[in-house]
Amino acid sequence: MSSGYYSEQDMDDYAVRVKTAPEDYPARAAQSTAAMLRKHPSAYKRYGVYWWGLKTLLRKYIHDGSWYCGPETDAVMETRANHGSEFRNALAALVYFDHHPLADSKAQWEDSQGVIHPYTLMDIDAPS
Repeated sequence: MSSGYYSEQDMDDYAVRVKTAPEDYPARAAQSTAAMLRKHPSAYKRYGVYWWGLKTLLRKYIHDGSWYCGPETDAVMETRANHGSEFRNALAALVYFDHHPLADSKAQWEDSQGVIHPYTLMDIDAPS
């Protein structure tokens, strides 16, 4: 596992453990994430580089007008943390969340040369 986002081999390893059908997983991940964020809004920071892709899924599958469906985005980070499908992006976000027990705005991503770059995760749609 890399610091910031997962390799495709990591994703293959995680994907075989999922019991939900891949086509159903993104919507279910969005539902469970929305329920958790209603109670703990600052926990969005635990998704690190995967927050922006997960937020896209929240807008698509939840679209209830809540803050986590707001327009704020970071297209650069969403692109960097993209694993090519809604299933793999949702899975990566939930795995990342599970591996980072504390909400932290300090996140990082690793580029293709293995260099780690820090960045600050801040969603202005989130309640302060």
